Amino acid sequence: MSKKEKAKKRKKRLEARRQNAGTENKANLPLHPGPKSSYHVGKADLSRMSPLWQEFYRRVIKQVKEM
Repeated sequence: MSKKEKAKKRKKRLEARRQNAGTENKANLPLHPGPKSSYHVGKADLSRMSPLWQEFYRRVIKQVKEM
Protein backbone atom coordinates (compact mmCIF):
# COMPACT_ATOMS: atom_id res chain seq x y z
CA MET A 1 0.00 0.00 0.00
CA SER A 2 1.41 3.35 -1.01
CA LYS A 3 1.78 6.32 1.31
CA LYS A 4 -1.02 8.12 -0.52
CA GLU A 5 -3.43 5.23 0.00
CA LYS A 6 -2.51 4.99 3.68
CA ALA A 7 -3.05 8.72 4.12
CA LYS A 8 -6.45 8.45 2.43
CA LYS A 9 -7.47 5.60 4.71
CA ARG A 10 -6.32 7.50 7.80
CA LYS A 11 -8.23 10.58 6.69
CA LYS A 12 -11.39 8.51 6.16
CA ARG A 13 -11.03 6.88 9.57
CA LEU A 14 -10.55 10.20 11.35
CA GLU A 15 -13.52 11.69 9.51
CA ALA A 16 -15.74 8.80 10.56
CA ARG A 17 -14.51 9.20 14.13
CA ARG A 18 -15.35 12.90 14.05
CA GLN A 19 -18.89 12.22 12.82
CA ASN A 20 -19.46 9.66 15.57
CA ALA A 21 -18.17 12.02 18.25
CA GLY A 22 -21.63 13.47 18.93
CA THR A 23 -23.22 10.06 19.39
CA GLU A 24 -22.34 7.80 22.29
CA ASN A 25 -18.59 7.49 22.54
CA LYS A 26 -18.01 4.18 20.78
CA ALA A 27 -14.29 4.13 21.56
CA ASN A 28 -14.98 3.87 25.29
CA LEU A 29 -17.56 1.11 25.09
CA PRO A 30 -16.20 -2.33 25.95
CA LEU A 31 -15.93 -4.78 23.08
CA HIS A 32 -18.95 -7.02 23.45
CA PRO A 33 -19.89 -10.22 21.76
CA GLY A 34 -23.46 -10.49 20.56
CA PRO A 35 -25.90 -7.85 19.37
CA LYS A 36 -25.81 -4.11 20.00
CA SER A 37 -28.08 -4.46 23.01
CA SER A 38 -25.57 -6.81 24.60
CA TYR A 39 -26.27 -5.34 28.03
CA HIS A 40 -29.61 -7.14 27.94
CA VAL A 41 -28.38 -10.67 27.60
CA GLY A 42 -30.90 -13.37 26.81
CA LYS A 43 -30.29 -17.09 26.77
CA ALA A 44 -30.03 -17.08 22.98
CA ASP A 45 -27.18 -14.58 23.09
CA LEU A 46 -25.22 -16.59 25.64
CA SER A 47 -24.92 -19.53 23.27
CA ARG A 48 -23.12 -17.38 20.71
CA MET A 49 -20.47 -16.13 23.14
CA SER A 50 -17.13 -17.62 24.04
CA PRO A 51 -17.12 -19.71 27.23
CA LEU A 52 -15.25 -16.96 29.06
CA TRP A 53 -17.95 -14.38 28.32
CA GLN A 54 -20.68 -16.91 29.13
CA GLU A 55 -19.17 -17.44 32.56
CA PHE A 56 -18.85 -13.70 33.12
CA TYR A 57 -22.47 -12.99 32.17
CA ARG A 58 -23.79 -15.90 34.22
CA ARG A 59 -22.04 -14.42 37.28
CA VAL A 60 -23.39 -10.95 36.55
CA ILE A 61 -26.93 -12.25 36.07
CA LYS A 62 -26.69 -14.21 39.32
CA GLN A 63 -25.47 -11.12 41.22
CA VAL A 64 -28.25 -8.97 39.78
CA LYS A 65 -30.88 -11.52 40.80
CA GLU A 66 -29.50 -11.56 44.36
CA MET A 67 -29.76 -7.77 44.69
